[in-house]
Amino acid sequence: MLQETDSIARPADAVPAQQAQDSARSVPEAGFTVKENHWTVSLDSVLMPDAGVEPEVEVKPLPKYYKDSFFAKDSLLHSEIHGGRYGIPGDPVPYTIQRDNVLTPVLIFFVLLLAFSTKRSWKIFRLQAKHFFHNVRTGSIMEKEAVSGKTYLFFAGIYTAVLLALLFYFYAKTYIAETYVTYSEYTLMGFFLASVLGLWLVESLLQQLVNYVFFLPRERSMWTTVKMISTAWMGILLTPVFLLLSYFGLSVGNALVCTLIIIIFVKLLLFYKCFLIFFKKIGAFLQIFLYFCTLEVVPPLILWGILITIANYLKVNY
Repeated sequence: MLQETDSIARPADAVPAQQAQDSARSVPEAGFTVKENHWTVSLDSVLMPDAGVEPEVEVKPLPKYYKDSFFAKDSLLHSEIHGGRYGIPGDPVPYTIQRDNVLTPVLIFFVLLLAFSTKRSWKIFRLQAKHFFHNVRTGSIMEKEAVSGKTYLFFAGIYTAVLLALLFYFYAKTYIAETYVTYSEYTLMGFFLASVLGLWLVESLLQQLVNYVFFLPRERSMWTTVKMISTAWMGILLTPVFLLLSYFGLSVGNALVCTLIIIIFVKLLLFYKCFLIFFKKIGAFLQIFLYFCTLEVVPPLILWGILITIANYLKVNY
């Protein structure tokens, strides 16, 4: 039979040997504590798709030593705001019309406008070219066509003014300064264009005033038509120069020389036409030089000085 002394408790009046045996057996059991473990379910810190529960983010205020410093009372100190990326930024890409998505459609629109004006005024262009070196008779078909085609020639004059402003913009960026204080490149172009249009308007008003005082209505009408046609032809001749300069790498110096040649050529033709219309019957050579130099030579020089002054005033002086 098996002895069941291990599983049966000893009586209180057990002998000392039996009590010593029971205490020796209970010593190793006293060193181990048995606990009931309840496993806790913690939240997924990496936000796995199967978690389904978003962890609560504890927002702690900034410590006092983080804000209290020598510059703490400075209104410009905001150390908690990100100040930008690290490193040194590279040089920006220089502005060119080839990469301009705004000015290119505008130029295309003006070219189409010039083509439309030339088409509507083609008859007067052809008659003027055919009879340019001859005096026009009173009541001829050329005189009637000249009066009817002035409306469309006005748009050709605006196109020429835009080209002159853009050509001077290239000159200013190359020979005066590369950086200006204007908000954008369009602002600088706008200043140049406003100067060209303003002086063109003042020149036209002065010519109308002088012609009204000294010449007949027929002569004034013929001269106005010739002046508008010459302005349109100037814009047509300047178009290849501007396209070569903007999109095909023509140097600014060569473009400036070509522009001066075209302007001088047009002014010489105007001088001859002025003699035929106003001073052929009078025979006053001194008056024609005085009239032409005052109303045709001095205004472009004044415009050049105004544009140079604007560019020097707006440039950034380092």
